[in-house]
Amino acid sequence: MFKNYFKTTFRTLWKNKAYAFINIIGLAIGISGATLFLTFVKDELSFDKMHSKYDRIVRPITIQTNVEPNRHYGSNPMIMATTMKEEFPEVENQVTLYRYGSQMNYTIDGQNYTDRDFFFTTPELFEVFDFELIRGNEETALSEPKSVVISESKAVAIFGSIDVMGRILETQGGDVKITGVMKDIPDNSHLFAELFFTELLPPNIMESIRGSWSNFDSSASYLVLAPGTDIAVLKAKTLEMAKNGLPGNFANLVTFDIQPLSDIHFGSAHIEADVARFKSDKTYITIFVFISIFLVVIAAVNYMNLATSKAVFRAKEIGIRKVVGADRKQLITQILIESLLIAFIGLLISVALTDITMPFFNELTGRNYDFSLATLLNYADILLGLTLLIGLISGIYPALFMTGFKTVNILKGEQVKGGGFNIRKALVVFQFVLSTVLIISTLVVSNQM
Repeated sequence: MFKNYFKTTFRTLWKNKAYAFINIIGLAIGISGATLFLTFVKDELSFDKMHSKYDRIVRPITIQTNVEPNRHYGSNPMIMATTMKEEFPEVENQVTLYRYGSQMNYTIDGQNYTDRDFFFTTPELFEVFDFELIRGNEETALSEPKSVVISESKAVAIFGSIDVMGRILETQGGDVKITGVMKDIPDNSHLFAELFFTELLPPNIMESIRGSWSNFDSSASYLVLAPGTDIAVLKAKTLEMAKNGLPGNFANLVTFDIQPLSDIHFGSAHIEADVARFKSDKTYITIFVFISIFLVVIAAVNYMNLATSKAVFRAKEIGIRKVVGADRKQLITQILIESLLIAFIGLLISVALTDITMPFFNELTGRNYDFSLATLLNYADILLGLTLLIGLISGIYPALFMTGFKTVNILKGEQVKGGGFNIRKALVVFQFVLSTVLIISTLVVSNQM
């Protein structure tokens, strides 16, 4: 039976090449456009979720209260996180990342290098975050003074290989040994670095910095909370702890908040001195979802109009099928298979369209999405989901409309009106309205980004 459906569908498309071409191109454009926007949505909603403790990681935020409006900072005294771990049973682990200066200068085999994507940190980094090492041991990689973990791409760029364990970076703080190579941190991480160093400053200087409640410069702390921790209760305890620890002049100038990792990407636009590489707004998610829906609906409406306009030419075919025993369910199935098949042909074209337009979309969004044969499986859920959705939506109305013809009238040769004129006219108007809204929305988003 299904073989017959496919044969009939291909014959219909072959006989109506212009109709098939317009439908396929229309659906392909709809699938391609929606794929671009939903790729952005999917990526935005996945930020920082690669970490197994994602729902239990938080960070302290410093709030300057002697100005109006208050100013928020991602940095805080190093002693805060370590004290919280020592005194609060709710805090299972902590790590602090910090920088001194905006760049790191070092020399390898007489060649000078400069990097801005770096942090100084402690061994707890790999206990708090799930950054994967492909060379070295996560438990010991940052346990020795003057050691560094380097990213895979940085290792290849400098040495031409990831087999760099034990190589030396000459810095102003002394020779630093490479003790680990990690996979590149993915783009959907707010925290990014290519080099993680252990302490290079003399121990006495670091002790004074780590023990100071008045040093707020360039350090960001992250805490892993015990399951079921009430953040409001933890915040109250933190404020009481800080009140006792801060010097008198600072206690009147600042307060603190606790920000969950899940809120950092969408809730940090107001935070200064922040380590977050990308910051976003959930408004963009809403806009892009609606644009995707508009594209799907426009493509489906275009198919419906063309399909119902062809109804008059297919009336006799449907009438004959009814006479020889086909019931309405079988006819609806045939027409839906036809729309799905056209949608899947459109899918093949949309893959090429998406590949062509992705660089322009990357420029619009400021991201670096890789759409190629090697990464095609990463987009399979969006592509197949959109294809099935558009195929089914497109075929439902034509299927119900065309199978509703009265067999007697068709066989008598009475003229069949091509597709409910009033409905088709309404669909065309609706299509133009959506297209106008889509163009305006895209221009607004483009200007804002």
